[in-house]
Amino acid sequence: GAWVARHLAPADFGTLSYLIALVALPAALAAMGLDGLIVRDLVSRRHEAGEILGTALGLRVGAGVVLYLGLLAFGWGELGPGPVFLMLAMLGLEIVLQGANVFDLYFQARVANKWTVAAGTLATILASAVRVALILGGASVVAFAGAVMLEAILIAAGLAWFYRRMDQGRERWRFSQARAR
Repeated sequence: GAWVARHLAPADFGTLSYLIALVALPAALAAMGLDGLIVRDLVSRRHEAGEILGTALGLRVGAGVVLYLGLLAFGWGELGPGPVFLMLAMLGLEIVLQGANVFDLYFQARVANKWTVAAGTLATILASAVRVALILGGASVVAFAGAVMLEAILIAAGLAWFYRRMDQGRERWRFSQARAR
């Protein structure tokens, strides 16, 4: 982190940090505060896991898309076209990718948090290697925003992969309007 900050200099590092913080606000809303309820339901209603996970994923991705579009509208109005808006658009995709956190909730309910840790650790190692390569290559701040996004993609993909490996796809996921209400 310090090496990235030194490479980008205060202005670019401040811009990147500001955009990351700006994305964090709607990202918190996309989770809708349902984590505890989802884990509770997964523990107490194991046989309904497919419906619980499918509904949670649908709600989170739906909320993520709406909030992402709102963030883009705000960013376009405040920032206008240009590299800073491009960075906001890249970083904002994390709001939608947070839907993959339902895999983490599944692991929590099964007391199998090692898969969440493994996905996060692998993603962080790979993203850190990319950041080092970007520093050595003299990349711009836009590339570092891409590296932040890459880490989010890798975490989501890792969680999905470990879920598939652990569960072997036995659960049929489906969205339930009744459960969503």
